[in-house]
Amino acid sequence: NYDVTDPRQAQFRALVGGVWQPVVNLTTGKTFRVDYPVVAGSGDTVLVAYTNANNGNVVVRRSTNAGVAWSSVNAGATDRLDPDDNAAGYAGWPTICAAGNNAVVSWISDGQVNVRTSDDAGATWRPTFTLGSTAGEDRGWSQCDIEGDRIGLTWNENDGVYYAEYSGASGNATLAAKQVISLPDTLDGVTFNAAYSIAVALNGADTVGISAPLCEQDECNYNAKATRIH
Repeated sequence: NYDVTDPRQAQFRALVGGVWQPVVNLTTGKTFRVDYPVVAGSGDTVLVAYTNANNGNVVVRRSTNAGVAWSSVNAGATDRLDPDDNAAGYAGWPTICAAGNNAVVSWISDGQVNVRTSDDAGATWRPTFTLGSTAGEDRGWSQCDIEGDRIGLTWNENDGVYYAEYSGASGNATLAAKQVISLPDTLDGVTFNAAYSIAVALNGADTVGISAPLCEQDECNYNAKATRIH
């Protein structure tokens, strides 16, 4: 039977030219526990982010040859334990996006979204900045998208869903954080108090779509009943 204290490893496999390449082990060790790996790619560059559940480090692995060889950097750390079972270890629930030379990685820690951007496809990362104050308390996490120079980030707070936008070239904010979905919200006579698993999509120079499942309970527990699209 599965035990949250058991080792958990991350593997990667790429389809190149219609042929599946060999499996690559991104983590090793009899006691290592990976949490929630996510992947993004642009051309032959691949970025994988995950939390080391044993110590809270948020790691970004990078390959420039479609997953043959990898480098590694600690993007930051989280103090957030898995909200469903603290014994499972640290859970920053990172997200990562890449397009052209622009990339962004974000994760949850201390009720905030920690963000780092890159303009060289993840070879180097700008200093960390933070968003929000109650991020992730309702089992949510941030999501990202990139379109040209635009880097969009969305995340949930206790009072709703927020969105902000940054320049890939400079890393500066181009659209200040704004609440786009307010909670609680009542639809068809049902009051919804939380959101999770938000999705964001950028299009062109000035369009963004945000979708969020809404939940009746403050902590969600995945009983989504409705979706708001902004």
